[in-house]
Amino acid sequence: MDSIVKRLLTVLDEETVCYQKLQTVLIEEETAMSLRERAPFERVQVEKEALLNQIQDHEARRKTVVNSLASAYRIDPTTASVSRLAPLLPAPDDEQLQSRAQRLRSCIAAVRSKNNHNRLLICRYLELVNGALKLLNGQIDDQAVYRHPAAASPSVGYARGGGRIFCGSG
Repeated sequence: MDSIVKRLLTVLDEETVCYQKLQTVLIEEETAMSLRERAPFERVQVEKEALLNQIQDHEARRKTVVNSLASAYRIDPTTASVSRLAPLLPAPDDEQLQSRAQRLRSCIAAVRSKNNHNRLLICRYLELVNGALKLLNGQIDDQAVYRHPAAASPSVGYARGGGRIFCGSG
């Protein structure tokens, strides 16, 4: 039983470290957002995806360990959580489990907040780019103020394209 609790504590610590790294990557993502250079932003996205895959692996491991602890304490595995298991553990383990779970929750909340902030920034950049494209498309589609001389149709009258002379009958 003690080894299962230690494995759970280890998984929680590893998952917390991943979320802390993700928080750092999200800070890098904010600084890499630029309309000029794409490469740093793409590099950050690759790092972010790798960390998300690691977090998913840790969550799967955590779920497995929690389920094995739940069956040891005869709790329904579908409703088992660290919060429900902690009070059932002996004195030092319950406090450690609660503190590590709280640390993980605070890291998740910080990452969620920073990710929402970055998402809003990305949406704002997208709005700016789309607005610029609409403006440029409007300028291109409109007829130009000055026409290219070869594109203009020759005026009737003078060869230089001057004015017309009207004669009226009196």
